[in-house]
Order: sequence, then C-alpha cells, then structure tokens
Amino acid sequence: MAMTQEIESEVLEMCNLSQGILERGIEQGERNAQRKVVLNLARRGMLTADIAEAVMVSEQQVKEWIGERESKT
Repeated sequence: MAMTQEIESEVLEMCNLSQGILERGIEQGERNAQRKVVLNLARRGMLTADIAEAVMVSEQQVKEWIGERESKT
C-alpha cells in the first residue's frame, strides 16, 4: 500500500504520541519507586535531608510524600 503524505504524517504523529506515553509511564514508574524508597527510609528513622540526598529529590518532595503517608494512617 502506497503511503500518501497525509497518511505518513498521521503515522508519524501516532508514533510520537506513543513515545510520549511510554516516556510518561517510565517517569511515573521511577517516581513511584523513589516514593517507596523515601517512605522506607523514613520508617527507619533517616533524616529528611539525608533521604532527599540519597534518593535525589527535594526535601520538600520527601516531606510531601511522608505527609501523605501519615495522613492515610
């Protein structure tokens, strides 16, 4: 089947959208993993600043994740 310029453009757009969705999913998975590590280290009594440095996120993010966990319990 010969591709017209329009079809080729649409296929390229769909591929770009798929790539964006994949990258977003990977980022979300990495963020979820970081959150789990943060919560585990906090349960073990590690200081917020040390957790942030170890996990490579901001102290504010660490505090937010810990706060979310505490509000659910």
